[in-house]
Amino acid sequence: MLIFSIIMEIEKVDNKDDYLSNIEPVDQSIDYRQQMIDRYGSIDIEEYPKDIDSWVEDSDKIALIRFCSGLVEKEHSWAPPVMADIITKKMYYDTIKNMDRKEYELEKQRDKELSVVEKELMKIKDERDIHKFVGDTADAIEAAVNNDENEVID
Repeated sequence: MLIFSIIMEIEKVDNKDDYLSNIEPVDQSIDYRQQMIDRYGSIDIEEYPKDIDSWVEDSDKIALIRFCSGLVEKEHSWAPPVMADIITKKMYYDTIKNMDRKEYELEKQRDKELSVVEKELMKIKDERDIHKFVGDTADAIEAAVNNDENEVID
């Protein structure tokens, strides 16, 4: 068993040397930053207007950003913090952009007529529905990925 372990370690070193020998040296005379700006500088980045969410109540903005943040933490845990913030903001603004303002205002008007208990029960039900949908979707994606992996292996 010891001999087998030693052979495996030697193979790792050999593979590492092969890998390192295929790396091309970095050309210090090239300005890679400028090259990146030249190639991708003209790409339009989607900018959201400052007042895109002005009609949404602050409490709903906070709830939405927290939900998006939690979803990003769960679904994109691999992302570094800066990227996670970008994904969270994109989800938030895309959601606001796709919301039906009239439906939102009707819902807020209806909420004014409900008691606090009724409102909270509705919120709890909505949160359960959202989490169930997100969970079912994530499970379906995971199952599809696992099926693809199993098909490749078989």
